[in-house]
Amino acid sequence: LRPFLLRRLKKEVEAQLPEKVSINLD
Repeated sequence: LRPFLLRRLKKEVEAQLPEKVSINLD
């Protein structure tokens, strides 16, 4: 995958689970 695709997927996931994703990636 290319960087912009990864960011796009990340944004979609964060839109669904903003708090959980932030904690897991942190």
